[in-house]
Amino acid sequence: MCLIASGSFASRVQVTIAGADEIERNVREERKNDHKFMPLTTVRLTDQELKLLVTLATDQLFRREFIDPKMPGYRFDPAELHLGKKLVARLQSMADRRRPQARAAHMA
Repeated sequence: MCLIASGSFASRVQVTIAGADEIERNVREERKNDHKFMPLTTVRLTDQELKLLVTLATDQLFRREFIDPKMPGYRFDPAELHLGKKLVARLQSMADRRRPQARAAHMA
């Protein structure tokens, strides 16, 4: 699944899914890897909400990678951790791209 950010009114970010070809390719890849269909979702976030989401997700990944393995009965899932890291990297990239646009909107 590939998420991209596009700007909209009042410094809001709309997270949308990329083009149909990319969606189809990603769905095939997900089915091949997981043998399950994963529905696609659109989420609308402000710049501040996106920044907070990135921070919370990064903290959670740290916990899953370094703290949870020390807990009794914990089962490590490397595929889930890898997917989480890729997702956080994409979200961080969206947040970074929005910073110059947000500053320009406030100056106007």
